[in-house]
Amino acid sequence: MLKFDIAGMKTGLMEALFVECNEITTWLLSQVQGIAPSEVDRAQMGKEVFVIGGQVFGSVWAGGVGALTTEWGSGSLANESNPAWDEYVQSQYYNPSRQPYGHPISGRPAGSYVNLDGETKISTGRMEGLNLEGFLPPTPAQHWFQGIVERSRNEILERLVQVVQLFPFHNYIQSDGR
Repeated sequence: MLKFDIAGMKTGLMEALFVECNEITTWLLSQVQGIAPSEVDRAQMGKEVFVIGGQVFGSVWAGGVGALTTEWGSGSLANESNPAWDEYVQSQYYNPSRQPYGHPISGRPAGSYVNLDGETKISTGRMEGLNLEGFLPPTPAQHWFQGIVERSRNEILERLVQVVQLFPFHNYIQSDGR
């Protein structure tokens, strides 16, 4: 008669995938740190590996306004295909005085506001609604982070498949000799 330790097998496989996911995210973070444009604050980069509902997830990020503007662009050159674009336009961070068409960088209304780095700034309102792109040139989208992920996809998938292929499933099957 054969006995299968399904719970042990599941735990063992989850642990193996967790270890590999941790190694992959460490490797991917090093790729991000190595190729990120100079405008990106390395202190706002990180990674996390976690388990939710029996599934292993890994996340690598680059935060701050430098990461955002080099990835998706700014002002009239901002790429509106950014999945967070609509949320951004509806958020407290968006300048309500920007022109709705083309979204050029423009002066803000008088008062305090919070920028994308979470810093509180004060505007006098003197330049409200004026196109400032002659002084503050817009940034074209570089999609450097997206490029790293796309170039890394095959290697990541191969590494995960290898973990499953090399996993010792036989260690969780026992026989009483009959």
